[in-house]
Amino acid sequence: MNKRAVIGVILCAAMTLTGIGAYVPEKVKAEENTDTSKGVIIYPEEIETDTEDPFNDGYIPMDDNAVEDGAISETEENYGYPASYDARNDGIVTGVKYQGMYSTCWAFAALSAAETSMLKQGYADYNVKKNTPDYSEYHLAYFEYHSNASLDPIGGLEGDVNGVGTYERNYLTNGGSNISTILALSTWMGVADETTAPYGSATQSSSLPGNIEYTKNVAHLQNARMVSASSVSGIKKFITQYGSAVAGMYYSTMYFNKDYSAYYCYGSSTANHSVALIGWDDNYDFSEFTHKPEGKGAWLVKNSNGTGEIFYISYYDKVLCNQRAYAYQYEPADNYDFNYQYDGGFSTVVYNMANGNSLSNVFEVKGSSVEALDAVSIALADDNIAYSVQVYANPPKDKPTKGTPMLAQPVKGKTAEPGLYTIPLSEKLYLEKGETFAVVVTYEDTDAGDDTVRLYMDGDYQSANYSFNSHTEPGQSYLIEDGVTSDIYSHNFGVASDDKVTTGGAIGFCPRIKAFTEDASGSITPIDLSAAKVKLSKTVWNYVGKPVTPKATVTLDGKVIPSYYYTITYKNNDKPGIAVAEISGRALYSGRVNAAFTINPTTAMYRLYNPNSGEHFYTANEKEKDNVVAAGWQYEGVAWYAPKTSDLPVYRVYNPNAGDHHYSLSKKECDDLVKLGWKYEGIVWYSDEAEGTVLYRLYNPNCTGAGAHHYTVSAKEKDDLISIGWKDEGTAWYGLK
Repeated sequence: MNKRAVIGVILCAAMTLTGIGAYVPEKVKAEENTDTSKGVIIYPEEIETDTEDPFNDGYIPMDDNAVEDGAISETEENYGYPASYDARNDGIVTGVKYQGMYSTCWAFAALSAAETSMLKQGYADYNVKKNTPDYSEYHLAYFEYHSNASLDPIGGLEGDVNGVGTYERNYLTNGGSNISTILALSTWMGVADETTAPYGSATQSSSLPGNIEYTKNVAHLQNARMVSASSVSGIKKFITQYGSAVAGMYYSTMYFNKDYSAYYCYGSSTANHSVALIGWDDNYDFSEFTHKPEGKGAWLVKNSNGTGEIFYISYYDKVLCNQRAYAYQYEPADNYDFNYQYDGGFSTVVYNMANGNSLSNVFEVKGSSVEALDAVSIALADDNIAYSVQVYANPPKDKPTKGTPMLAQPVKGKTAEPGLYTIPLSEKLYLEKGETFAVVVTYEDTDAGDDTVRLYMDGDYQSANYSFNSHTEPGQSYLIEDGVTSDIYSHNFGVASDDKVTTGGAIGFCPRIKAFTEDASGSITPIDLSAAKVKLSKTVWNYVGKPVTPKATVTLDGKVIPSYYYTITYKNNDKPGIAVAEISGRALYSGRVNAAFTINPTTAMYRLYNPNSGEHFYTANEKEKDNVVAAGWQYEGVAWYAPKTSDLPVYRVYNPNAGDHHYSLSKKECDDLVKLGWKYEGIVWYSDEAEGTVLYRLYNPNCTGAGAHHYTVSAKEKDDLISIGWKDEGTAWYGLK
């Protein structure tokens, strides 16, 4: 596969509905990729209405076309799981609810999974009425199509818009999907308690106040997983680990045996209903279906449409097997305080990125005076992905990896299924309000022969029924590809501006990378740094014309303090003398400690040029420099810095006939020139005994007058002169580094 980036756009709501009872699935086609450097864009086709059955519960299999062939592998059915299981027996399944006349099965199934997840993990108790979770389908359905992103508490979703399109259908009959629900709930626009927005009060003309979208959540979606619903072991794993799974099916009474509450669709149809799978029976009786399936076994279903509230559906159901099954994992809403994010759109874009490359979001701390960064999240459209996470404090503009690394070692891991992953960091990272931090995630597909990773990104799309707009700004999101960092706002992904997906401004891409923090302003007592020990990278420096800024290692009680927990202010570091590095604690630390260092005086070496003779002249004497300039020479600045003294003096001699000066570390060379009539002018400066900066010496064999020798610290200048005939005479002496 081409290692360069490829974009595949899955537009999660691309469909045309011709009536309330007609569900129309998404179909996509891949246009021919004639330029592999530009990528592939996938757009929806025009779709005809499926009129086989008038029933429509509103389930939209937006991402379900991504499954494989839909065939069950007989060899994978058990994998050590029991032959049958019913999650109700463990007290982790809430009672059946009825969606009524509205197409909201997707909300009922998703929130049934949320309730089960909280019970499964012990965050709620089915046996204690006041602790039995009951979440609001009205709240979810309403805000999935009326999301007021401007009310996001941190402001990262400003400009993102999700709503009902221009078609006349209402949000309660518009339908929904698992993938969009996952994206919506990951923004923390729910889950809300049923008492916040009772489903019984929902009508096609009713509305909810915008200020309850983000403020009434009682649980946060932390993880979501996806697997082909043809994978019996995959769904069993989901039910075992998370308590339930959610999947799409085609519901029609013609396939339902109400005498046995058994369902098997053997026809070719499209999913129109979403249900929760809460158990299984590998030996379910063939005879209880209206038509004999290819094999034995059935899933236990929790329904919401009022027909067969609990029933069994065959493992081999033709439509179910061509869907994805989804697992949801939630935690109480007080697990984190702030969700830093930019991906507020409920549509999605699949981006194919070459192995070993990275995506980054840069955030500014806004929630409280001090926050602890606890975890980050990523969204993957691929399985078996290795990831590496590093966080950088206060990165320079457009350089997310050039800030201070906050983790001693990157957090690494490997995923199994595609989905949403919350990744706890190895330690809490404390940040102050107003600071910035970059979350950088590097990805690699570990499947043999696969050199790209499929990632979910935020992207926008509009149709008659849905409006998903993803707003981006410069300086928020970055692609780090083959070592080159690009701002995603303006990066050329190979999409023409008149296509449906572009970059920049209100229409753009955004990595689905979030960061979760807690308010630490009242929970920590800053540690005093005044007793800390400071070791500077050097305590004695030479002044070379610019401020001296030694690096510092700060330890307290034998523990090295990470550099992002303090700032260094330098005093008197721009001149010779005694300078001070003042270390001041921040975030987790307070107080200050000082460390002194010495800046030795040095000699500035001036370089001048005679435009008439072509000679360069060097002197440490400022008055001599001024006199030479007054005589018509051109001043070319400080060429290097020399030590005030050393055991390596540099001598100067003068040729009164040619008007030329010569400089040398060799007293003998100068004495020999004096014998030939040159005039000895003494020691003019000193060479650095530490051999810091090389002074190159060159000779022009064609020059018969002044300027036959040249001295420079520039390797490029040396090479340029050699290229036009000068001779390299090696190192003349050394200046200070």
